[in-house]
Amino acid sequence: MLNSSIRPMTSSDLEPVCHLYEEANRFADFQTIIGWTKRNLGRFPDYHWVFESENRIVGAISGITEGDEGHIEDIAVLPELRGHGIGGQLIQHLLDRYETFGIQTVGLWAHEKNWGAIPFYEKNGFKKIGEQTTRDIPDVPDGERIIVMKKG
Repeated sequence: MLNSSIRPMTSSDLEPVCHLYEEANRFADFQTIIGWTKRNLGRFPDYHWVFESENRIVGAISGITEGDEGHIEDIAVLPELRGHGIGGQLIQHLLDRYETFGIQTVGLWAHEKNWGAIPFYEKNGFKKIGEQTTRDIPDVPDGERIIVMKKG
C-alpha cells in the first residue's frame, strides 16, 4: 500500500479504531468497546497500534499484559482490505514490541462469532490450546464459547 505505516495509537484514534473493532467483535456494542479500548490504551500504551494508509486508519491492534504474558485484546482491518497482509503486519509489530519488553508468550481468544479468523491466527503462528465458555468476564457475554490460542 502506498503511503502506509504502523504508528502508536492515540486517544484521538479511539473513535475510528473502535468502529473497526465493533465490526470485528460482533458481540459488543460501540460504547462498550470504546470503554475497554480507552481503559487499556491508558494502561498499556506500548501495545496499541494503528495501520494508517493515505492518512486513514485501515487497521488496528490492541494488546495488554497479564503477568509475564501478552494478550491480543483486539485486531481489525477494514473488510475491503483484508487479505492484503495488514493484519499480519499488525500482529508481527505487536509481537516485536512484546519481545522488546521480554514477553515471549502471547495469547488471544477467538470468539465463536469470529471463528472464521482462526486460520488467520494459525497462519501467524498461534496454536489452539483449549476451548472454554465465558463467565463473569466484564463486558463479555456469559455463555460464549471461545477458542484459546497461544504463540511462544
